Amino acid sequence: DFMRTNLFSLWSNDAVGVMWWCAHEQTMLSAFPYSTNMVELELGLLNTDRSPKPVMKEIGRFKEFLCGLDFELPPADTDAVCLLTQGQKQWGICYTSHVLARLSGLNFRYAYADDGIPEAENYIMPSVNGITVMNARYFKELKERIAEGANLYISMDNGVLSEFEKLTGLRVIDSYQAPEAKSFTLGGRDYTFTTKRTYLLESVGADVIARDNTGNPVLSVYKYGKGTVTYLNFPLEENLIDGHDAFSDGDHDIYRYIFAPLYSALPIKVEGDGVYTTYHGCGDTVYAVAVNHSPDRSEIRILSDVYKPTKV
Repeated sequence: DFMRTNLFSLWSNDAVGVMWWCAHEQTMLSAFPYSTNMVELELGLLNTDRSPKPVMKEIGRFKEFLCGLDFELPPADTDAVCLLTQGQKQWGICYTSHVLARLSGLNFRYAYADDGIPEAENYIMPSVNGITVMNARYFKELKERIAEGANLYISMDNGVLSEFEKLTGLRVIDSYQAPEAKSFTLGGRDYTFTTKRTYLLESVGADVIARDNTGNPVLSVYKYGKGTVTYLNFPLEENLIDGHDAFSDGDHDIYRYIFAPLYSALPIKVEGDGVYTTYHGCGDTVYAVAVNHSPDRSEIRILSDVYKPTKV
């Protein structure tokens, strides 16, 4: 089951292959390092008698599936570029933002901000942290992209952004370093969150969408030139890194609310518990690959403006 899920997921996300550690069981080997190392000796694709394990048979079935296709799957469409920045836990932020996006029906591609700003209509800067964040030249380039019509989402951890007020339409009245737990309501749902640093804000042009239980702005949207800047006043992605069963509380609905225009623009919508979908445009054809990442069976719902809604 694990291999089947990953094979389809990797295929739908343009991966060129999968590496499995390792070919053979090592429990009966007596030479060094197997004589001293007792870890990961049972991960082979073959049993000690060299018969194939179920995982190896699954690889064979997947090969048959690929060989039976009468088309080549185009690269997956992406809805936004996620810019990973200095000072943050980049691997964890990448992971949590990816899962939040996929649970929201979206797909991000990732770039390190200091490698340059890729061309895109939508950008996200999740859980900004630290005093450097990114090269000033690239930050200026990003702001120019927004002014020309792109959209930017920022969530704040404990970061410093140059010309914050001009960028977000929010003024920092005060800030202080102290762990705090707060709550807010968005789209009829209640959410809780924590912060390491609290930023007390007032609007100087931003449209405040939601405030926390103390009255402080927590979500806002600001018109920046021809584009928009959406600001979340807590590190949603950072907060999920170390949590147990972190994605079961429905925090992805915050993404679904913020990125509702992106989701609405999808030509086909495939929904289901634990189901991640990639969309692959090819001329007038759109392929949707839905992979169930949960351990349970999931009924998917296919919604489309072109086809009559169907249950599968």
